[in-house]
Amino acid sequence: MFGVRLHQTRLALLDQLPSIQTALFLGDGDGRLLEAFCKRQPHADVTSIDQSPKMLASQRCRIDRLSHSGQIHFELANAIDYKPPEQSFDLIVSAYFLDCFTEQQLRESLPRWLAALKPDGKLYYVDFCVPDVRNETITRTGRFRFQLLLYLMHRFFAAATAHPTRTLQPMELLIESAGFQPIHVATEIDPMCTCKIYQSKKTALRP
Repeated sequence: MFGVRLHQTRLALLDQLPSIQTALFLGDGDGRLLEAFCKRQPHADVTSIDQSPKMLASQRCRIDRLSHSGQIHFELANAIDYKPPEQSFDLIVSAYFLDCFTEQQLRESLPRWLAALKPDGKLYYVDFCVPDVRNETITRTGRFRFQLLLYLMHRFFAAATAHPTRTLQPMELLIESAGFQPIHVATEIDPMCTCKIYQSKKTALRP
């Protein structure tokens, strides 16, 4: 449905990240974003969590081809049950991941995941969105089309993978409610997708 645009959105703000020592990847799938990150951050230690052995094997294969000096730890786990160590990571990466959960699951799990960030840590967030109809470049017909595509996509995931959601949850609102605000926002990307770097509001406002 989206072709290469999804991966282009994944990469949109990678070059805006500072030097990262420790990173946590949540549900990165086949590892294309992890591979791109490791090329840019060759010394970073990374923990990658996924509930699919096949996806972890794909990630490992991609990383094995790189000259990466940092440690890479692959962990087979369901994110709902996963409790990362608090204040341990400079970066959490969530790409097309949060849309896999219900709002109740996010309200319960998102604060626990974000607690893994150090006080000045950052969240690299990529996901689907419904474009604002007030955007002058988006017509009402176009917005309806986007909503229809998202509906069909979620219906497909529900049938193929027991995907629990039927619509997009207020993910960005939940992130901001947890005390984070965007410090970088990608603009020239597909209007159905968003890519942002978040940081703690207290840290972002610190002089």
